[in-house]
Amino acid sequence: MVASTSVLNGGNPFGISAVSLLLFQAFIVIVTARLLSYVLRYLRQPVVVSEVIGGLILGGSALCRIPAFQQNLFPSTSLPIFSAVANFGLVFYLFLIGLELDPSKLLRAVGSSLPISIAGIALPFTLGVAVAKFIYDHYSSPDISFPSFLIFCGVSMSITAFPVLARILTERRLLHTKVGRTTIAAASIDDVTAWILLVLVIAIINNAGTAGASNTSYLIALYVFLVIAAFAVLLWFTLRPFYRFMLARAQSDPEYENTLLFLTYVLVLLAGWFTEMIGVQAIFGSFLVGAVIPHDYGFARRLASQIEDLIMIVFLPLYFAYSGLNTRLDQLNDGMAWGTVFLVIFVACAGKMIGCTSAAKLSGLSWRESAAVGILMNTKGLVELIVLNLGLNAGVITQKVFSIFVVMAVVTTLMTIPLLSIVYPPKFYADELEVVSESTESSESGAKSPKLAAEQGDDEKRKVLVLLPSMRAAQAMLAITSQVAGQAFDLTVFGLRMLPLDNRISTLMKATEREQVAKADPVLTVFKAFFGLQGVKSHSLLTFRNEVVPTVIEAAVHVSATTILLPDTPYRNVQEIVAGAPQANVVQFIDKGYGPHSNRAPDASSASADTVVTAPRDSSQPPDATVVAVLAGTADAADDDAEVLRFARLFAGPSSAGSGRPSATLRPIVLAPATGSAVSVDELGAKPLFMGEAASSSDVAAAARERITGGTDVVVIGAAALASLSEAGEAAETASTSSAAAAGLYGLRRYLEGATFPASVAVVHAHKSSAFFTVNVADA
Repeated sequence: MVASTSVLNGGNPFGISAVSLLLFQAFIVIVTARLLSYVLRYLRQPVVVSEVIGGLILGGSALCRIPAFQQNLFPSTSLPIFSAVANFGLVFYLFLIGLELDPSKLLRAVGSSLPISIAGIALPFTLGVAVAKFIYDHYSSPDISFPSFLIFCGVSMSITAFPVLARILTERRLLHTKVGRTTIAAASIDDVTAWILLVLVIAIINNAGTAGASNTSYLIALYVFLVIAAFAVLLWFTLRPFYRFMLARAQSDPEYENTLLFLTYVLVLLAGWFTEMIGVQAIFGSFLVGAVIPHDYGFARRLASQIEDLIMIVFLPLYFAYSGLNTRLDQLNDGMAWGTVFLVIFVACAGKMIGCTSAAKLSGLSWRESAAVGILMNTKGLVELIVLNLGLNAGVITQKVFSIFVVMAVVTTLMTIPLLSIVYPPKFYADELEVVSESTESSESGAKSPKLAAEQGDDEKRKVLVLLPSMRAAQAMLAITSQVAGQAFDLTVFGLRMLPLDNRISTLMKATEREQVAKADPVLTVFKAFFGLQGVKSHSLLTFRNEVVPTVIEAAVHVSATTILLPDTPYRNVQEIVAGAPQANVVQFIDKGYGPHSNRAPDASSASADTVVTAPRDSSQPPDATVVAVLAGTADAADDDAEVLRFARLFAGPSSAGSGRPSATLRPIVLAPATGSAVSVDELGAKPLFMGEAASSSDVAAAARERITGGTDVVVIGAAALASLSEAGEAAETASTSSAAAAGLYGLRRYLEGATFPASVAVVHAHKSSAFFTVNVADA
């Protein structure tokens, strides 16, 4: 009988072919791990925990105990193919782990972190050896030699999962603190040492791992270990210099880098085949190739970013699922088994925490910092599971022992973040923003504008913090401060660049190489070049965080900013920044896709054409730009209105020689009626339009549009003017707030942000003691 090849012929949808079954297995595994990650994210657990638990749920401890589930989705005949695919992905994941390590930094950190690393290996290894006899007598196979089992237990207890630890440090903003630097260096040394010991263990297991093995077998195991060591030395002294030579040539000819990419993938496969062939696992060869690749010119980061998504999203969950299939928690069905579980957890935790904490304290850290180091070094995670699977596949441990140690690995990883939050909460440390680069001060920066001198004291300094989330936002932010050269005394501009923090290996590599990233980041490169040409002092601030509000506030305090310029930001965030940085004026600039004072709307080739849809301006109109300043006009809002006018005059005024920009006209709108207004025509320097007390958001928007007659235009409005607008009911409901200012803003933005409204919007939150600098602004 011919097997059915389609469900339309009545075939089993999971048994059409090995490929169809593998694809559906991968789908189930990946989706399960991702759904669990969304749940565990609220517990601040790393993604690896969800992948491990997902593997346990799908494996023999849970769903695979259901016969129909196991026979259809994970039949025994499919496991060899599933295992081969999972281990193929693991080979490239170990390559990424090696790539993540920077041996040059590791060598520099040996002096300060070596005692902690030694203590973190020696004490857990010793305690592991102590309990190995008990586990061997009760759960191990008599065919396995005790020395092999003893060494394996010692290595399993002393492992620190460097990849998981690095992600925890990054997510907790500990990476650049004293605790973070100490721990990551110690974990790096620990990780390398553990892999060396593991190579020795696997060599012994594969060549002298059975009871009664001869001395010749142990001698062969030693030869295998020495061959691996010689292979590592060969790669270091031949492959690493070759990569550096090729990378230097690639700076002038990109084809060299393409050749290196091809060569790297081939070497990973070849090195994996070599180490597998001589009697250890293929993962050791790929790890060595990754470890010797230099980090020069950001090549390692780019290489990791090209392959990590496929490995982390597809292949790694498959490996965890394979581990889950081998885990049988149902075999832990008596008191002695669970007593052994608690014994193993206690020994593993006690060895790491006591050893590393004591060594850290002797190294000069406080008790709280030392305890944090001990807790972090106790992280097991993925590396522990890799070790356990190697032992299970080699036959050195039974499935029951494997299950006991898997529970230990999961528990020690789960407990890391909760214990760290108790012992070392964020209030005890600060990951300060780092000034990663500084432009050369212009010799003309001391030249002072007479106009500015009349408005501020000679000793007064202006520090502007500019948030640069993207290249498009940077264009608008830089445009506002484009012609400060020669017009402000002692002006400094700080560019705050926030890069998102995620679980990708390349992101972690960026976080550990911030100076290199700052030099190569295109937004910061444009920022530094822009203000360098303008002759203005500038600093670049780079941080890896996802929380905009606390980062901007911290940066403003860090640099003592007098003005904060924000791109289009949710209003609730703006209000929090205003409250958290009371020493500075805060300006939210809603860019409509226009460069300042351009004479036309963007054409179809413009990058902003998809967000701004307006009819071309009439060529008969004069090429004048218009700045509309919306003022509250009351005595209570006098200070706020004054700051709105100062900021509006950044855009308004006659064109300067050689600036290439048209002149700009200031057209004020005053919300208070003319009879009760605290604003005079002489004070404004332009004829104002008085709206009256009952002005609504739509009225202001319509009036602003009528006043726009020139090229690219800007509407500047202050917080006091926003608060005086009507339509508080509907707008407050839209904003989910009872704030009158927020209600006015949301009501107004419904009109000003419309696709057909031809103007950008600047919302000014003024601070009384910090006046805006007054400069002219030219085209970006």
